[in-house]
Amino acid sequence: MMQPSWFVGVDLGSQEHAVAIVGADGRRLRELAIPANPLGILQLLGVLGGAPGGVAVAVESPHNQLVEVLLDRQVPVWAINPKQLDRLRDRHTVAGSKNDRLDAYVLADSLRTDRPLFQPLAVDLPEVRALRELSRTLEELDKKRRQAANQLWQLLLGYFPGLLKLCSGADEPWLWELLRLAPTPRRAGALSPATLAPLLRRHRITRVTAADLQRCLAEAVTGLPAAAETVCGQHARRLVEQLVLFQAQLKEVTQQIEKTVPKPKPGEPADPSPPPAPAAAADSSPPPADEPAPDAEFRTICRLVASMKGIGPKTGATLIGEAYPALREGNYAALRGRCGVAPVTRQSGKKQVVLMRRACARRLRNAMHYAANVAVQQVPAWGSLYARIRSRGGSHSRALRQVADKMLKVLTAMIRTGTMFDLEKVKCRSTDFAGTTSAK
Repeated sequence: MMQPSWFVGVDLGSQEHAVAIVGADGRRLRELAIPANPLGILQLLGVLGGAPGGVAVAVESPHNQLVEVLLDRQVPVWAINPKQLDRLRDRHTVAGSKNDRLDAYVLADSLRTDRPLFQPLAVDLPEVRALRELSRTLEELDKKRRQAANQLWQLLLGYFPGLLKLCSGADEPWLWELLRLAPTPRRAGALSPATLAPLLRRHRITRVTAADLQRCLAEAVTGLPAAAETVCGQHARRLVEQLVLFQAQLKEVTQQIEKTVPKPKPGEPADPSPPPAPAAAADSSPPPADEPAPDAEFRTICRLVASMKGIGPKTGATLIGEAYPALREGNYAALRGRCGVAPVTRQSGKKQVVLMRRACARRLRNAMHYAANVAVQQVPAWGSLYARIRSRGGSHSRALRQVADKMLKVLTAMIRTGTMFDLEKVKCRSTDFAGTTSAK
């Protein structure tokens, strides 16, 4: 890469972006504010086109349309962590002042002087972008569904408490259908076993019979005024409609993820040769040009990740979507840092403390936590490691982090060698756990 002649700092905002341009000698060349819309992006590209040499851009957040456009135009972009920016700002002002123009200048000048300390960004594959968006959409839909279910639970607790004796939560589809059929205690108490029996059969509910359900509904009639019951029933039906919609959308997104990250069959190779294309009919048209074939390396990594015990399609989609560059390179150190499983050591003189890493990607931390929780039940060696840590006083979360660390180590080895997960090869030595650490 040629030495840049312009170092550009962009402080991203919701309404406008502050831009500062610094020359290779440290002089401030230009400062401007561009609107946070496509016109502003075109304006910045026009300014950068006047650089006499190469250009390097520094931003705080890599998740922005402006960053994607710059990467697509082959403009080098570096990401500077907000905590780093806060420390670097102190080099330019001791008064503690902060504004967008100053942050843009600090970004540009710090990239000029300390470029090796920052992380260069790369263009993601379209498949990776799509998978990352699917995993985030799935998480957001699941959050909204849980919120609506909790609201329905609180509502039923106030006007229809007898119904909650039949289920552990308000997120069961058979309960939604029952509330659609009879949203108030008076209407539910009038239902017959003949009406309730098909409902229970459709949802395969065997813990309660139709007669028991009818008896429970008849006893659940409260003394609330009819007008109040009606209003509460209408509110319950609105919440049920939301829950049904969220459930359908979750199913749709989950199917898309499972199609992209399929669980391979035992003995299946990591990169199977694609099936031969069927003979084209005489009147068949060629495939559309805007639907390129999936990247072969991406498909291989998806199969390798999905083959590991404990990693299902949902956690696999999060891992691939959020950390694909590190996975592709088999970079174990980068993965364990981003997933939050690498401990942080603080040492001064004779004192040494090992702490949990806080600076990491939250979604990756959660994904590896859930994956490790499943892996300790499916992989005997990791289950033994978990039990050994717990027996020596380690917390549940700490034991799972160490298991997740071993999972990432095995996964990077699988990617480097191109081999699928083999349960028989997973072993944990006694030195895998150091009893002197104090990470919580």
